[in-house]
Amino acid sequence: MPQTQQNISIGAPGFAGLNTQDSPIGMDLSFAAVADNCVIDKSGRLASRKGFQAQTADPDTSGQIGDAVAETVYEYKESDGNSHILFSGMLEGGSTEAMWSQSLAGAATRVTGISAVGNNWDYASLSDQCFIAQEGNDVQYTDDGLTFQAMTQQPQVVPQPDIIVSGLGHLWVASSSTKKTVVEWSVITTNSGLGGAATPWTGAGSGSIDIEEYWPNGSDNITALAVHNNFLVIFGSKSILVYTIPNTGTNVGPEYMYLSDTLENIGCVARDSVVSIGTDLAFLDAGGLRSLARTIQEKSMPVGDLSRNVRDDLVADVVSSSGNIRCAYSQEEAILILILPQSQSNITYVFDTRRPLENGHLRPTKWLGRDVTCARRVSNGDFLIGRCGGLYKYTGGDDRSFLASEDATSGVTFTYVCQPQDFERPANTKMPKQVDLILIGGSSYSLNVSWSYGYRTGLNTKIITNSVSEGAMWGSGTWGSSEYGSIDGGITTPRVNMWGAGKVVTLEFSGSITGQQLSIQEINLQALFGRIV
Repeated sequence: MPQTQQNISIGAPGFAGLNTQDSPIGMDLSFAAVADNCVIDKSGRLASRKGFQAQTADPDTSGQIGDAVAETVYEYKESDGNSHILFSGMLEGGSTEAMWSQSLAGAATRVTGISAVGNNWDYASLSDQCFIAQEGNDVQYTDDGLTFQAMTQQPQVVPQPDIIVSGLGHLWVASSSTKKTVVEWSVITTNSGLGGAATPWTGAGSGSIDIEEYWPNGSDNITALAVHNNFLVIFGSKSILVYTIPNTGTNVGPEYMYLSDTLENIGCVARDSVVSIGTDLAFLDAGGLRSLARTIQEKSMPVGDLSRNVRDDLVADVVSSSGNIRCAYSQEEAILILILPQSQSNITYVFDTRRPLENGHLRPTKWLGRDVTCARRVSNGDFLIGRCGGLYKYTGGDDRSFLASEDATSGVTFTYVCQPQDFERPANTKMPKQVDLILIGGSSYSLNVSWSYGYRTGLNTKIITNSVSEGAMWGSGTWGSSEYGSIDGGITTPRVNMWGAGKVVTLEFSGSITGQQLSIQEINLQALFGRIV
């Protein structure tokens, strides 16, 4: 007797992000096996990332960054509202360290006054001044975003520190070549600022603390600092100390701070992986990306594993990382990104912070192929990406570059592979006949729709396309139609005829997206189920 073709409906496939940690056998279709250049969009769907669109004009001209990469980025904002986006890198040709200042979009002006060894600057702002620190260099400051000079008085206990943060009216420094367990803080700031002050590191209210004897594991080195909610959080590579800084009563300030919590066997492996994500801090531990949340009632510091679903892959990528690891957070985009430089091509893990999974883990995806090196959210809400050629804004649906060595406009290369599926009938042979898609966005796209059987990928492929140039009233596209479409993208419903058979089916979607982000709303698979074999 002929069998009836059945419809298998998959709503919002991959919406839980990557899961490479668990066995793929029987894994829910909410998880993706591959999600490259993807994010979880505001509606909770797997989508292509937005574009990286160049903001640093004329990068190939003399005195500019050229094909070199922006290694750090920071926004210094003056009290009058003027914003300076500072980024460091090598001059065109790669022989001289430099720093540039630019407005939110426009030509970059090379900063003067900096005599530097390296480009791995740490930044802090206090009292209308911006301070920079890096091991092997004096602490320097600017009050106009264009000219730097050395502080009149340098830190006395931690000379040429690698770490500088500001908080509670003080500058805090740590980790020099000779002092790995000491934190030093300045006097409380004045209206005129600390950069040109005579005694910011020896005046009343300044001080230092050596924590060598307080590490819970016996010994450690300071890797990062954070001032957070009246706490000084001191990160070691394998332990964390939390000091409470009193701010009420007669004995206030850092000279009266006391050790209130310790964490052992958890630490921070990269200075610039510590980032504020609202009321919490995220940081990179040897075991993955973690959060450090304060529970006021219990006076404790519970630790959450944010990257559990990609932990082993992420840890392996951290171990093989060949440069400075950084994190950045955008509250507007609701993403926390972890940038891991690699010898061949950088990897950026992207974690959706809008909707954590039920177990508290974040939904991960990856960005590949554009070699992100740094990123920062700035005061107007823009999320700026650093890579070769300077700074790029995370927006739109295209990658755009001002470099002569790159295409002016290119599509976002997107890859989604679902987990292998037996559709809860592992003993039956599946004979897919057609896959119907509901796609949202993507003014133009060219997608390879591939399917395979038996835990293999990409054996059978059809190409579906959609283009604004084909925009009849309702839109049209090869292998499908745009129902409600418009020239800036809409809902497209392509369908692909399939062939072959197997007990396990894997679907893969890859291609180039232009114009705007493309989201996968629904997959409907029409299939026959064979007998049990």
